[in-house]
Amino acid sequence: MEEKLRELEAQRLVILAEQKKYNKRAIPFFVIGAIGFLLGIAFPDTGALFMVIGFVLIIIGAIVASIGYKHIAQFNQMFKSNLITSLLKANYDNVTYEPKGHIPLDVFLKTGLTRKPDRWRGEDFISGEKNGVKFQVSEFHLEDRHVRRDSKGNTYVTYETFFKGRFFMFEFKRIFKHDLRISEKGLLNISFNNFGLKKIETESIAFNKKFSVLTGDDQHAFYIITPVMLEEIQRIERLFKGTIALLFQGNRLYVAINDNKNTLEPNIKVPLTGQSLDYYLVDILIMQEMIHAFDLDGSKFMEIHEWVISVI
Repeated sequence: MEEKLRELEAQRLVILAEQKKYNKRAIPFFVIGAIGFLLGIAFPDTGALFMVIGFVLIIIGAIVASIGYKHIAQFNQMFKSNLITSLLKANYDNVTYEPKGHIPLDVFLKTGLTRKPDRWRGEDFISGEKNGVKFQVSEFHLEDRHVRRDSKGNTYVTYETFFKGRFFMFEFKRIFKHDLRISEKGLLNISFNNFGLKKIETESIAFNKKFSVLTGDDQHAFYIITPVMLEEIQRIERLFKGTIALLFQGNRLYVAINDNKNTLEPNIKVPLTGQSLDYYLVDILIMQEMIHAFDLDGSKFMEIHEWVISVI
């Protein structure tokens, strides 16, 4: 790990220097191009040529600057394929990491933890196993399409983000007959369909104020959300700046975290040291943290007792 870190740090320094070099080369094109635009505005009768020259120079500047950013994209790819993959394999079994892959969107939508987007993208697919609990994770960026028309009949299309975060799937051995859905109140990204579930309240007033609980069976719900589970859900929620929603269904737990964060992305300006890895470990160890917090590797979820299943 230390050797990989040193190699990546050396590459980071080279690429950062290259980016700065191309940025400096692009600055004169941007400056002269901006002057051309200003001259065109100042002299509207004869400034058309200045406007054209300014536009061309700005385009050239953008092309020059993009060459430097192309090197950054290559560094990001090396960072993920080497360092992130190594960190994942050091903490989980049977790891697969595909930076450009994702969980199928339909899987996410069927949970009702989000609504259907007009435009979307996914990345950073991870699958692995911890203490017998299998999991899959990927990032999603979901957007709504908005169309606006002005008084002159011109049409403007914009896209607004309503979910940007991670979607988790944990698979355990026990299969439960009833669904249990837990979500923070006021979530705008969640589906409005209750899927035939009814609302219940827990014994925690603080939890009831912050979360909404829907279930297909009261006994099943209270079997899962014990006082300890309520505390752990609130603790996990506090780890993120955004909102959280959970669904226990069959032998899976689905978790959606909408925190407007793009995880596992390196910052080319930050030196790669052992201490800087802590920033990435938070997002890598969260799967382990959830498995432990919700006791997914404990007897309640991993041991199959026919009498329990028949009751639940």
